[in-house]
Amino acid sequence: MVTIMGKRLIKNLPGSQQGMALITGLLLLMVLTLLGITAMDNAVMEETMVKNQRDKQVAFQAAESAMVDGFGWLDIQPRRPRSDGLVPFGNGATGVVVNTPNTLTNANAINPTWWAGNGLPYGEATNATEIAGVAAQPRHITEEFVPAQARSIRDDLVVSRDYATSPGRQFYRISSQGSGFSATTQVVVQGIYVKRY
Repeated sequence: MVTIMGKRLIKNLPGSQQGMALITGLLLLMVLTLLGITAMDNAVMEETMVKNQRDKQVAFQAAESAMVDGFGWLDIQPRRPRSDGLVPFGNGATGVVVNTPNTLTNANAINPTWWAGNGLPYGEATNATEIAGVAAQPRHITEEFVPAQARSIRDDLVVSRDYATSPGRQFYRISSQGSGFSATTQVVVQGIYVKRY
């Protein structure tokens, strides 16, 4: 120890300290930095998840709107729309096609090109206004549909087999495809429409 003018001074001798406070401080700073980076990564990932979920929900709502559009067109038909085209559609809507059963396959359902060439755009038959904010307007197709339980039951309450002489309930399957804000987000929904003609 060195004393100068009555004051005691502690002299740092070489090798008496090894920089432990500096090392401890740097380690603590590194841990806090890693915690901050992890928190930021989690926040960005959660934001992306929410955005994707919202996009999927918009696509679902668009597809559902197209399906309801198809239901609306069938609802206003005075005569049974047929896949063979023998009965006029009644409202003069162009481009409306009633397809034979099983037109939509699993491979077609996920193919945007197939939908663009075969699906009827939302509002074309019912004059509904376009849906804003989606990457592409939803499309739908209408297929004649015979439920499995109706294939063995012959009565006029189920399905009319001889359309000329036997009135009955007619089943249609409406399949629709909708896009979200992004064209890569697509949802396909199906519904069954039943009407007695």
